[in-house]
Amino acid sequence: MRVVELRGVADGALATSASSGVHTLRIDEPLDLGGTDTGATPTELLLAALGGCESITLRMYAARKGWPLTDVRIRLHGATVDGAFVVRREVALEGPLDADQRTRLLDIVNRCPVHRILNGGVTVVDEPVP
Repeated sequence: MRVVELRGVADGALATSASSGVHTLRIDEPLDLGGTDTGATPTELLLAALGGCESITLRMYAARKGWPLTDVRIRLHGATVDGAFVVRREVALEGPLDADQRTRLLDIVNRCPVHRILNGGVTVVDEPVP
């Protein structure tokens, strides 16, 4: 797995640039929270990582099985409820899938690596900055 590096962005009070290899993302907060609204919020990126992983997992699984999955649409809504972060998910599977294939894919969606990481807990270990 590639290292992700983050740095503040000069033109934004809170804006941050995240890079991994040749890829760069901009992270920010909305205006009402003191940001410049020039990128997705950290929570939106967390939801995007989850949904992206779920979509890729479903498409890979269907391809391996030779199933006629033509597209996956996932909508995620996250909110803190009684002190816990709750993600509500809508999954739309497109293509001429039969009922058993749809049921299996809706089971597989919960097995993507990011889903497993989030359900298993995360440990952050601080290391000295060189």
